Amino acid sequence: MANDKHLAILEKGVDSWNHWRIRNPNLVPDLSEANLNSIVLKYINFKGVNLSFSQLCEANFMSADLTGANLNGANLFKAYLVRANFRKANLCQANLESANLIGANLCEADLTGVNLRKTNLKATDSVKAKFVEANLSHTSCDGANFYGANLSRANLAHTNLSEADLNEAVLNEANCQGKTDCW
Repeated sequence: MANDKHLAILEKGVDSWNHWRIRNPNLVPDLSEANLNSIVLKYINFKGVNLSFSQLCEANFMSADLTGANLNGANLFKAYLVRANFRKANLCQANLESANLIGANLCEADLTGVNLRKTNLKATDSVKAKFVEANLSHTSCDGANFYGANLSRANLAHTNLSEADLNEAVLNEANCQGKTDCW
């Protein structure tokens, strides 16, 4: 359950939140299960924040820093995540259907069981990310970097992977059926 004090600081806006984070670098904010649908949080510092099971539908996190954040089970349906940094974040079982992640950093993130159906992953950096059993069907991944990523048992049906870097990626039992451009 979200910490009411942390929610109150967030309600003051991105600048107030970011200044508070600078003054409290060792604190791990808890926004778990918060309803933040349609919120605009461009350039916010959400490093290490607990957003597990939060409702973030249609939220705008453009260029936000979510390094190491916990988004386990979060709902980011149609979220705007362009150039957001999810390095080493936990996105297990999250719903990112129809989200826009153009140019996002997903390096070393754990996206096990995530729903990325109809998501735009164009030019994302997903080096060594874990997409085990993830649903990437009908997703645009053109120009994405999946170097060393684990896509075991991922659903890649009808996915555009043109010009994607799949060097050293693990694709064991991945579903590439349908009109998928896997290589």
